[in-house]
Amino acid sequence: METAKRSSGLPWIYVGGMAVVVVVNAIMVTLALSTFSGLSHTGSFARGLAYNELLDRVERQEALGWQPAIAVAPPSAEGARPVSLDIVDGQGRPVTGAIVRVTLVRPVGKLAPLEPVLSEVAAGRYAGKVELPASGQWDARISVARGGDRAEFVRRMFVR
Repeated sequence: METAKRSSGLPWIYVGGMAVVVVVNAIMVTLALSTFSGLSHTGSFARGLAYNELLDRVERQEALGWQPAIAVAPPSAEGARPVSLDIVDGQGRPVTGAIVRVTLVRPVGKLAPLEPVLSEVAAGRYAGKVELPASGQWDARISVARGGDRAEFVRRMFVR
């Protein structure tokens, strides 16, 4: 008789345990649905439609074979740092007469992007000056245009 009394409460322990699991799962689902919009990038559909165009641009850029090399020297007496950008084609010849645009972006922190003005000072060498507010990691976003040819590059560098 005594064993029957003990076993009669045992199913309710399982029911109570399952109720806790269901409540916790319901809370987790509610939090997941209310905090995630479902979009990780705005304009994803339009970007998907333009994917073939992007592939064509990458293919044309690779066919050009342009290779940029950017350097930022230590600051001069007035505080500005010389910036040099050398661009060669696939055969190692300098890319002359191009319009170049460089944007320096700090990958960490909240510093505003900097855009030094570069002009061609020698065959395939473009130079200018920039005042960097901090040393460390910088990304150089390089855009090169000559005639109908265009290329874009990103180079990470460490500036002392």
